[in-house]
Amino acid sequence: MLSLLIPGPKSPGNDIDIFLRPLLDELKELWEEGIRTYDAYNKQHFMLHAALLWTITDFPAYANLFGWSTKGRMVIDDGWPQITIGDGKKNAFNGHEEHNLQPSRVQGEELLQQLRQVSHVQLGLRHNLDVMHIEKNICDNVVGTLLNIEGKTKDSANARKDLANLGIRKELHLQQHGESITMSLGCYMLNLKERRAFCECLSKFKFPDGFTSNIARCVNVSEGKISGMRSHDCHLFMQALLSVVIGGFLRADMGQALLKLSWFFKELCFRTLNLPVLHRLHANIPMILCKLEMIFPPAFFDIMVHLSIHLPEEALLAGIVQYKWMYPFERYLGKFKRYVRNRARPKDSIAEAYVHLECLTFCSMHLHDIKTKFNRDSDVLMGSVEEKNRASLSVFSQKVRPLGTGHSHKLADILMVKARWYVLNNCMEEHYNKMKEENPDNIDRRHQSQFPSWFRARIRELCAVRPIEVFDDIYALACGPDPWVTSYAGCIMNGVQFHTKEHERHHRTQNIGVAVHGEHRGSPVDFYMVLHDIIEIRYMGWRKFYLFQCVWYDVGDSRRGIRVRDHLTW
Repeated sequence: MLSLLIPGPKSPGNDIDIFLRPLLDELKELWEEGIRTYDAYNKQHFMLHAALLWTITDFPAYANLFGWSTKGRMVIDDGWPQITIGDGKKNAFNGHEEHNLQPSRVQGEELLQQLRQVSHVQLGLRHNLDVMHIEKNICDNVVGTLLNIEGKTKDSANARKDLANLGIRKELHLQQHGESITMSLGCYMLNLKERRAFCECLSKFKFPDGFTSNIARCVNVSEGKISGMRSHDCHLFMQALLSVVIGGFLRADMGQALLKLSWFFKELCFRTLNLPVLHRLHANIPMILCKLEMIFPPAFFDIMVHLSIHLPEEALLAGIVQYKWMYPFERYLGKFKRYVRNRARPKDSIAEAYVHLECLTFCSMHLHDIKTKFNRDSDVLMGSVEEKNRASLSVFSQKVRPLGTGHSHKLADILMVKARWYVLNNCMEEHYNKMKEENPDNIDRRHQSQFPSWFRARIRELCAVRPIEVFDDIYALACGPDPWVTSYAGCIMNGVQFHTKEHERHHRTQNIGVAVHGEHRGSPVDFYMVLHDIIEIRYMGWRKFYLFQCVWYDVGDSRRGIRVRDHLTW
């Protein structure tokens, strides 16, 4: 299978079936004869049988592996009428109203009847359409046409000739002035000033670490071009950025059509899908493409755009797209390619590195007394074993690892009071009930101001009478924190990386945003804030906990605070 990783004149191409022959023999053996397998739970052997349910490939692989037609007139074979325009290289809708029904799929009793004759069964889904490549190609079509990128745009001179041959969109026909021919700017294209503003807006976006690559490297602001976006960059652009950057450049109807296309892929890629949503997507995508046909020229609608119609139906048959797209396989193959050190012998380099990795993995899983990649993350995030066994309160067992070198300073008195109250709040209800019995008026403020001193006196009293009942954490909590604290520019909390605003001023990534679920005026609302400082507060016995000092957005003011619109919050 290493031959798949090395493109070039020696790649197998259509002869890949020769390399897959051993795999087919093993699949037949698994289905017909099975393989003797040991069940560790029941402690007995059994015959394991397996079947190939479906495959996951990109679109050109249909021709190499399965003999499907991926080029020419018969690419789209779903019953819709087509005509050939131009020089015979483009299929398009003929422009007339059609009432033919979509070809039906085998299901229900008919499928059950075929299952009784396994040799003649026709499965509803045999080969998955790869959402990753379809989304990337559609993104390239949209970006290339909007920005009029040479070699990427679908609005070429031949596309304008197709419009003239069809007799539609006369305002987009080629204009001949003497011996020269001019092509007017389409309503779906941006001029140079708009392209520069579009690219400048895109180049200023910042994202969290690991969310995506640096998209700014793909943007050329002076020329108004975008190039070199990878599959995951296009995935992010279609679902998150397109609806933000396109506003103000196109007409409202064009922006809404592109926004619905963006939301279609976003809902399709949800980790949790339900049947009503999938049925709605299946009904909406033809309408979305019809709206796009009223905007873009026929050359825009290649086979990849058409394949988006079939994606909701495949999700209905096979489940969420995360199990059916090429992202994990592309990453896995990319890891193999990084093993190559001798470019004259790439296959040998990959095989040698793979054997070394298997040996190291085997040793790491059986050596429990040393730190390996299988136990390193838990120690880094949760602290040492002694700290975990010592901490009995949740405030002293936070999963936080500070980043960088901290600087010590004395925290302001008002901030120290708030920090201490944050720790003590909701720890005990005895004092709150006592305050309520004495005087129910203004109970929350009196509880906050008097509880720290009462708590210290109460713990000292218990230590004098019943010292065995007072845990070390409770005693350290009652004694109060050290007024000198340590501030850090970054930390990792529960596996998520955070940085302060000052630290990220000169960085291309952004990890300063924090969202908290809460209530406002009796209704649930999300609060948003910007991280300004990460404070480590220490208690007796090297006990410590971490606080975020943030600046909050005003969610109550619709003009200055958070604004929520269709598919967009800012």
